[in-house]
Amino acid sequence: WTFSVSTDGTTWHEVDNRVQERSAVKVEQYTLQGIWSVADKFPLLNATDATDALGDASPVQIADGATLEIDSVYEKFGTLSGAGTLKVNSGVVAEVNACVDGSFSGAVMGEGTLAFCGTATQMLSNATFRLPKLELNGGVVTGTASHTGDLSITFNEGAWSGTLAVSGKLTATGTPRFAVPTPAAGGAIRQTLFIYGSIDAASAEVLKSAEIVGELPAGLKAKIHVGDGMCVLTAAADGSVI
Repeated sequence: WTFSVSTDGTTWHEVDNRVQERSAVKVEQYTLQGIWSVADKFPLLNATDATDALGDASPVQIADGATLEIDSVYEKFGTLSGAGTLKVNSGVVAEVNACVDGSFSGAVMGEGTLAFCGTATQMLSNATFRLPKLELNGGVVTGTASHTGDLSITFNEGAWSGTLAVSGKLTATGTPRFAVPTPAAGGAIRQTLFIYGSIDAASAEVLKSAEIVGELPAGLKAKIHVGDGMCVLTAAADGSVI
């Protein structure tokens, strides 16, 4: 046999060539490392025994028009970028490890859970979501995104600093951490964190109890406002109105 690999489906590199091979073939599973560029040629990561097929710190870039579908129980990978679609099937947790800063402007859909962790910043640039659950387990998520339908957010160690518009009901659990918008240099700050169709009283209290992380300009104090339709972070000097 001849065994070749390609990263683009056009240029191939031979990695093994055997003639009259009679020994047993050893089968192993390896983790793909590096930047994983998803195009139409790599549409599906769907075998349950393929968990951890992507490197935990391997950035994933999904091209516009391409879809990466994950059907393993749990798959963790590096910073997400591109304008394509990430499909997270039912019962699946897809965790984005923000190990380097990156921006994603595509769509995330499915019946599973999208989670964020890491030590860097995951930027969302008008991304669109349509899935039931979101987890913030680490790192910082910022930028803009919209969500169709109801959404349940679990706040763990991650920090939120973006604007997410949820068309349906927003349910919040855990211990939220809201990061001060960047840059925060002088003047008052007003950051709309969440817009939602509805929110229950318990979830509203969860958002109100959020910890503010990051350095505020001197003299400013931060406050979280939770209303019927939105959650807003403000920071201003005592006695001022914004």
